[in-house]
Amino acid sequence: MTDVSISVIIPARNEAQSVAHSVHSAWLAGANEVLVIDGGSTDATCAQATAAGATVLTSPTAGRGAQQAWGAQHASGQVLVFLHADSTLQPNAFQPLRQRVAAVESSETPSILWGGFRQQIRDPRWRFRLLERGNQLRSKTLGWVYGDQGLWLTRAALAAVGGFPTDPLMEDLILSRRLARIRRPILIDTTVHTSARRWQRDGILRRTCGNWWLVLQYFAGRPTEDLARAYRSAGPRSSD
Repeated sequence: MTDVSISVIIPARNEAQSVAHSVHSAWLAGANEVLVIDGGSTDATCAQATAAGATVLTSPTAGRGAQQAWGAQHASGQVLVFLHADSTLQPNAFQPLRQRVAAVESSETPSILWGGFRQQIRDPRWRFRLLERGNQLRSKTLGWVYGDQGLWLTRAALAAVGGFPTDPLMEDLILSRRLARIRRPILIDTTVHTSARRWQRDGILRRTCGNWWLVLQYFAGRPTEDLARAYRSAGPRSSD
């Protein structure tokens, strides 16, 4: 079987309390390389990431889209996995991903593959199980894989859409829509554990409706810079 190399790219800003857990989980998942792309942290994010074994790079431009684009430019893996700094991967999560990519590599060169993982939100209440199912359904029906689902893609897929979008908001939706025009996403049956802090802070209904309002505004043609300002003014955020 082809030894498929995987780079994990973690955009971070002021995530000192969680970034080490994210980095450790990436190594346990089977990463060949872990890059933390800092967006101007003023806490111990970089030190914590380095201590956990990540290579820390500073993006010349702050913002998750720009940071992830910077990480993609500097990563060496055949497959790129984008992981939020408050998310963790299941141990050995990359084994079925490697198998899937290697199987296609034998018949397609280069392979244009992309998708996400099974999402589990770190809150035991039943309403979060409904949210997970809704997110899974959105990915399967619309082909939209968001960043908190551990978005992954091959280098060939990234090249096919012209690189990672640097928009200050909606970068995962923009990338997913471009990729879905070429190929449907593949949802790997291993788990990415996602922080519930955004929904706990804002409330599930308010946060979910707010996210869909931003999506509708985007489709209506509102610039992502305006949407990012509206999103930031709605409440405190680190890199979420």
